[in-house]
Amino acid sequence: MNKFVNRKVEKTTNESQPQKQGKWNIDLDLSRDKLDFTKLAEKCMWDYMPKRKDEKKRPKSCDYGDLTVTQMRNMWGRVTAIYNQVRLQPSADNLSGEIQQQLRAFKIRLVYESARTPDVGEFCQTSSVLSALDQIGEDKDKFFRYVRYFEALVAYHYYYTKNRKD
Repeated sequence: MNKFVNRKVEKTTNESQPQKQGKWNIDLDLSRDKLDFTKLAEKCMWDYMPKRKDEKKRPKSCDYGDLTVTQMRNMWGRVTAIYNQVRLQPSADNLSGEIQQQLRAFKIRLVYESARTPDVGEFCQTSSVLSALDQIGEDKDKFFRYVRYFEALVAYHYYYTKNRKD
């Protein structure tokens, strides 16, 4: 078993945050230097897909419900805006207070979108993008790992999406 991925099936214990039975949650640890974000993101988007007839075959396309390409691009746009500001910072090892505030605002936005659209909420829970934001703190390296992971999620979502023109 891959030590970076929690393969236990989450059971619904909190009725305020329903989960679909049988979905995996990625246990993302941003403190690991050599995480394979590509495999984690592919696994996340694969597990997030609706049921397939043949579980082992890669589908030509899939419908992620209300988690649209536009929503993914909007979330990715917020991440890249923060990323560009971090890159322009002087070579400090820590994120500035302003950047940390923007990350908290991004988390609030994700929580809002999760409450507004259940498919976005399931994506955030399955991919652990919300809990990973808490891990960043003021560590610049963790932030860069988060960006790479999020980029991979967006890429695999687009790759598997049935309707790419929304």
